[in-house]
Amino acid sequence: MKKTLLAIGVAVFMLLGGCDVLDEFIGLPSNPDSEMDMPNIPSDPEQDNTPSDSEQEDNTPTDDRIIGKTNDFEGGEYADDPRRWTFVSDSRLYGSEFDQTTMAAPKADSPYASAFTKDSLRNAVENYSSGKIKYFFDGITEDENTNSSNQNYSHFYTGPVRQNGIPGYYAYPYSYFIDLGREVELSRVIVHQAWNGGYIYGLKSTKIFQLWGRPDVEADHLLDGWELIGTYTIDKPLNATDQMTMFLKGHNFDIMPADEDGVPQLSKPYRYIRFKGLEPFEQGKETTWYRYSESTGYYYSGQHWNSVKEKPADAVIVKGAPYEAKMSEITFYGKDSYKE
Repeated sequence: MKKTLLAIGVAVFMLLGGCDVLDEFIGLPSNPDSEMDMPNIPSDPEQDNTPSDSEQEDNTPTDDRIIGKTNDFEGGEYADDPRRWTFVSDSRLYGSEFDQTTMAAPKADSPYASAFTKDSLRNAVENYSSGKIKYFFDGITEDENTNSSNQNYSHFYTGPVRQNGIPGYYAYPYSYFIDLGREVELSRVIVHQAWNGGYIYGLKSTKIFQLWGRPDVEADHLLDGWELIGTYTIDKPLNATDQMTMFLKGHNFDIMPADEDGVPQLSKPYRYIRFKGLEPFEQGKETTWYRYSESTGYYYSGQHWNSVKEKPADAVIVKGAPYEAKMSEITFYGKDSYKE
């Protein structure tokens, strides 16, 4: 009996246009040619749709260029930008351990006084001739058009360094300390040689260098906490064409190797960087120097000794290979912790 009544009810419903009513009820268009609108299904009031911490913050390793707002060294637009890279002078490096009266060296009784050597915690000269350390991170690289006529040099230059009291170019090893302005995580680095009048991969170009890093740890000096990031060697291509190509492109080194999927990995955060030059492409020719007089300080090399009639009694022979260093640019890639 119930089945019979149900069948009669369905039949009457269909005769009265129930198809259209049913279509509207389930959200389908009554006109099959019209565009279908999907029903708006309300969310479950008990469901929390707030993104998780991992969804809100992207922790995926990146390989972005680390910005250094350094194109205006005298102040101005970027003077107070925390991303501004700056040179860490010896006085800033040693802080309270530096002799502020002479501005030449650490305090004599400082426990760090013995570290004030070119092989340790001491900068090479900040400015010499056309070279300035600030040019090492100004975003400008040298090329074949770099010359004195154009006045477009962009490199650091260690200049003359005395060794055993003998004047010459005994730069290596040398260091420069740089403040990146904030902590960054590093994936790779690119360094560019200086043009050197076309004499690239030569006597003035650094072949082997180290990178050291220091986190942003509060202290009145920056003498502790340095960690070796890595030692890197610039390879010289076999032919001149490849040499020029790599010179212009820059020499790329992974600080942290990529994973199996090619995703760059990142170092721990560092704010301060030490660039330490270990070896040039060519060693200078060994020269014999004669210290002519302790009182006058005159010096003569072996090839000029014939100009002196008699060898002074206090003459001292010192052998050394003169060399100096110029490099144009350093660029870091990785992940920047700075937020606008």
